[in-house]
Amino acid sequence: MPTPGTSRSTTPGGLTRPAPPSTRRRPPIAIVCGGDDFVVDDVRRFVEASRSRGATIDLRVWPGMIHCFPVVAGTPEGASALAVLAAHIRSAVAGASDARR
Repeated sequence: MPTPGTSRSTTPGGLTRPAPPSTRRRPPIAIVCGGDDFVVDDVRRFVEASRSRGATIDLRVWPGMIHCFPVVAGTPEGASALAVLAAHIRSAVAGASDARR
């Protein structure tokens, strides 16, 4: 069974390929990433491709930060990134609740 949001096909390097875009409405996405993260270029490409298909994405890149920096205990950058994600979730949940009324 494929991972949700992916297809069974893979890239030549064996990586799972994202599922083709659908026409159904997608929720907004928030991404936090370190500027020195080894995936930052891939993240930027993902964001650009997703936005070109109509996705709403809030990308925040912290200069000088590494992969998984938000979970490094006690850092101001990590706390700030987690606050961004928490605010995004609160907003998305509130918006979903309003849409159901």
